[in-house]
Amino acid sequence: MEKHRGIESARKQIAQLALELNAQCSVTAIADGELLLVAKEGAPQSYDGLHQVGERTPLILPFAIGHIAWSSEQVIESYLSEASPYLSKALRKHTFAAISAIRRRGYAMAANGAAMRGLRQSMASPNAYVRNDAYWAALNEGVRTMSEDELQLLNIPGKPTTGLRYIAAPVFSPDGSVALEAFHHRLAEQPGR
Repeated sequence: MEKHRGIESARKQIAQLALELNAQCSVTAIADGELLLVAKEGAPQSYDGLHQVGERTPLILPFAIGHIAWSSEQVIESYLSEASPYLSKALRKHTFAAISAIRRRGYAMAANGAAMRGLRQSMASPNAYVRNDAYWAALNEGVRTMSEDELQLLNIPGKPTTGLRYIAAPVFSPDGSVALEAFHHRLAEQPGR
């Protein structure tokens, strides 16, 4: 925390946001080629996915798309190449449209759905700690079966039938790169929200 003072500033901001929204908010960073949970505040609405500060997930689609969207074409292509064997042509095309949408509107948002829940649960399974063949097979299956809206919503929906999975905004460093990403987790339709 002493080395990366921005994390504490971001944590304070998400703590206030979590209180205002009565929801869980978190902050992630990319570290050593993985997505790292660096701060979390508020009441969880689910126990799937990353739970504790310090947990990591592989840097694969759709995770970290908000970080990657602001990267160079080379970084984006490398990110997509990891999922290429499991992405349909339509979902790959949607991913490029999603990256453009994220950059245009300034934030990422995705719908909830069965494939995303499966991916998050796979990340929390005992296999996630050893990252064996079963773990990678489950992640790849989740990517393969993901809907376009679970990957990224291109437009703000009037009322999504499955609810929103998250809304995330980048936190830029002085050099213009994405240092952190702040998430508001919203897993289902909530009256009045």
